[in-house]
Amino acid sequence: MLLTLGLGFMLALFNGIVRDIGNVLSLLLTFLLFLTPVLYVKPTTGILATLTNYNPLYYLVLAPRDLVLTGTISEWNGYLIASVMSVIVFIVCLVVFHLTETRVAERI
Repeated sequence: MLLTLGLGFMLALFNGIVRDIGNVLSLLLTFLLFLTPVLYVKPTTGILATLTNYNPLYYLVLAPRDLVLTGTISEWNGYLIASVMSVIVFIVCLVVFHLTETRVAERI
């Protein structure tokens, strides 16, 4: 949730400056949905396996799914790194949003 809020703050600022962000965002979210293994098993070889290893959403989706299905989290390291990065992204984006929101509002 924090990752989504942080990215939402930044995208709101960019949407105030560049109006096409809304259109591009829907396309990017569609690709991100297909790159995050939610309904399929993580690939073991190929470029999709490499992209999955660097996709923080994979770990944020995998941990609750593992808890529900098996009762344990299989990849603690990835989950902790993705969680810490989410908190950092949220804090940085919140600070940037509050510092620049008045300037963007004046520009509109």
